[in-house]
Amino acid sequence: MKLILLIIFGLSANLSDANEIQPFEATYEIIRGGKVTGKQTTVLEQISDNHWSIKDTIIGTSGMASLIGFKRIETTEFEYINNDLMATHHQMKQKAAFSNREYTFTWLPEKSIYSIIYKDQTDQFDPQGKAIISAQLMPMALALAACKQQYDVELLVLKNKMAKPYQFQISNTEKLIAERKYSGEQSKISKTWLDPERQCLPIEQSHQDGNEPNIITKLIDFKWL
Repeated sequence: MKLILLIIFGLSANLSDANEIQPFEATYEIIRGGKVTGKQTTVLEQISDNHWSIKDTIIGTSGMASLIGFKRIETTEFEYINNDLMATHHQMKQKAAFSNREYTFTWLPEKSIYSIIYKDQTDQFDPQGKAIISAQLMPMALALAACKQQYDVELLVLKNKMAKPYQFQISNTEKLIAERKYSGEQSKISKTWLDPERQCLPIEQSHQDGNEPNIITKLIDFKWL
């Protein structure tokens, strides 16, 4: 389900624990072009004091996604220290019809590098002391940024064999919304609606790529663990 800029007025009571994260389970429905096509389950668990794990399971439930048996399981283990996220292990497995995809990276502290397995090839990446996250961790990173009342956020995301910067802007007029800033003339719009009552966690995400159908991920069930 593999994230900002923000202005927050009158939310200080709800943001008192802005630097905290808490285990939860959330269920989202995935809507493509106005039709529900899948379901995503997200579970955040604490492994030890500063070590956490988040798992997303996406299953196609109708339409073409169901017909091809689409299933994607993505897990990231990460450290949360001094209000920063740092991915230590990430694995993505995706199956659909006769197509299988897998991507893994692991932090090697003794070498201060990431070991990457991508398209059956092994590679390495040196973050040069910068905090790296997975694409899966972006929504959580945005939630933390929003609750800390940041304005412009840049996230360094390890994808394939390199780290890519993602810029976001958060605004709070009637709702708390994080929007990705695309470079150049790309006709893409990506927005995330965040809930200040639940540690600014995403309640809805929308992605539009040119004339392609709009894809919405919408929260339908939630509980703290």
